[in-house]
Amino acid sequence: MKKQLTKVFGEARAQVLKCLSRCVLLEGSNAAAESGGFSVELSVETLRQVLKQQQHDVSLAALNLCHTLCMKRGAASIAALLDVLARVFNRHPHRECRAAYQRLLFLAHRDLTPDLTPESKADPKADGSVGDVLRAALLQGLSDSDETLRRAMVAYWHEEVLPTKISDRLIACFADLYARSTEDRWIRLHAFTSGWLYGGRQAG
Repeated sequence: MKKQLTKVFGEARAQVLKCLSRCVLLEGSNAAAESGGFSVELSVETLRQVLKQQQHDVSLAALNLCHTLCMKRGAASIAALLDVLARVFNRHPHRECRAAYQRLLFLAHRDLTPDLTPESKADPKADGSVGDVLRAALLQGLSDSDETLRRAMVAYWHEEVLPTKISDRLIACFADLYARSTEDRWIRLHAFTSGWLYGGRQAG
């Protein structure tokens, strides 16, 4: 499957990806146990190549597979894919694909965050770490060309990332609203915080 996936294209590739997603979903289920149990093995390099394809149906199917992997195996399962996901889908021409990418970011970030103990919070913010890459991608989503997606990203930061206490939120705006890859846009991103600090007004 590792090599065969890169040898099929178009609708055939999309169907293979959908089939893989269903198989990953079945891992650990009663149906899988009845058949002796199984685990889907996927090559990271193959997935990286597939994610680079811009065809709409294939992109959606590949994102759905990543979403399924993250849901079943945790954010660590797609950590090696985050850089290519960001390059391909941050400015993807299809809104539906960017929306699916946004949902994947939310899922991965939620999965990663609860695992952070006070002692380890510094590490995920190190340049190039999973947490750093995820945060950069979430920040980039604040400037999506689609208003609905921008509002969804602002709501996520407001409701799930930034603290509710004003003093803590002010500090978090400087600490969490920064990633080296988005440094050139930090002032613009920081401007969003004026609304968040006083009730989380939505970006328009």
